[in-house]
Amino acid sequence: MSRKSYWQECHVSADNQETIKSWFAGMADDMEVTKAEILCDVQTDREKKIRIFARKDGEDFVLVRTKGRSFSVLCKKVIK
Repeated sequence: MSRKSYWQECHVSADNQETIKSWFAGMADDMEVTKAEILCDVQTDREKKIRIFARKDGEDFVLVRTKGRSFSVLCKKVIK
């Protein structure tokens, strides 16, 4: 069975932190983004989801946003 989608890593720097956080409707405003990825459809290369890994007060979080007219945002604390 072939894959239908893949995660493409995005460049994260001090210059684009605010832009990346803006994708998450204020939920990541006070966080530092450490990694960002976009879930792409294999056949069309269209974006399906955006995922970031972020840190706040020494704790790690993962936030996922679905794409489209209506979207959802999920924020989960990473348990180590």
